[in-house]
Amino acid sequence: MHSVDALLMGRKTYETVLSFGTWPYEGKPVYVLSNRLISLDSALPDTVRLMTGSIVSIAGQLHGRGHRKVYLDGGRTIQAFSRRAWRMS
Repeated sequence: MHSVDALLMGRKTYETVLSFGTWPYEGKPVYVLSNRLISLDSALPDTVRLMTGSIVSIAGQLHGRGHRKVYLDGGRTIQAFSRRAWRMS
């Protein structure tokens, strides 16, 4: 995790990580991708943010925030970015 700028995870992965009891990504920007969630657990650090929108929009926002190496986590999130990458090649 030291070599990445940020993490992007889907809602289900976020909910799984919450069940750990302790937030494992302290100090690392974490973005939760969801069209269902309205807010995140208020006990989380302010480095955790909710993102919605298209894959292209999300990628642009992350790039605009200076993130170049983003760790993707969550089956649907990885699949969505992979599908988009294949269409671009």
